Amino acid sequence: MEQLRAELYLADKDKDRSRSLKTLRAIRDLQIHYGALDSAVMNGIRIVGISGVSNDRKAMASDWQAMACVYQRLGSLSEAVDAQKRALLVLKTTNDPKLINPALLDLLDLLLEAKRFPELKHASEEALSSMKSFGDHHGETVILSIQGRGLIEQERPVDALSLLHLAMRDAVGMTDPALK
Repeated sequence: MEQLRAELYLADKDKDRSRSLKTLRAIRDLQIHYGALDSAVMNGIRIVGISGVSNDRKAMASDWQAMACVYQRLGSLSEAVDAQKRALLVLKTTNDPKLINPALLDLLDLLLEAKRFPELKHASEEALSSMKSFGDHHGETVILSIQGRGLIEQERPVDALSLLHLAMRDAVGMTDPALK
C-alpha cells in the first residue's frame, strides 16, 4: 500500500492523470479487499471525479460499480442504487448488451435489497424488454425470479407464483444451479 501511495504521489506531482487513475484504482481495490471501506469510498469519489471526463466508458462504469459495491457493503443501499444507476447510464452509451445486461441485473438486485419496490417494478420491466430484444433468455429468467422475490417480500405470494413458475420453467434447460 505504501508503494502505491508513493506511486500516486509521483503521478500527481507529474500531473499524469492516467497513472494517477491506475494507481488510485489499485489502492481502492486493495482497500475493498481488506475491508477499509470508508477509505475506499473516499478514493472512489476521487476516482469518479477524475474519470468523469474520460472517454473510456467501460472504466468509468466499472468505477461507479465499485462505488455501488462499497456502498452496499457499508449498508448504504440508497447510495449503492444511485451509483449503480450511474454505471448503467454510462454503459448504455456503449450499446453493448454484454456490458449492459449484467449491470441491469445488478441494479435490480440492489433495488430488491433496498426494498424499493415501485422502482424495481419499473426497472425490471425495462430490463425484461432489453433482455428480450437481445435474446438473453438467462437474463429474462433472472428478472422473473427477482420480480417474484419482490412480490413475495411485499407479501403477495399469489401474484409471485405465476412469475416464479415462468422462471422455473425457463430455468429447466439452463446449467446454472444457483438460478435453478
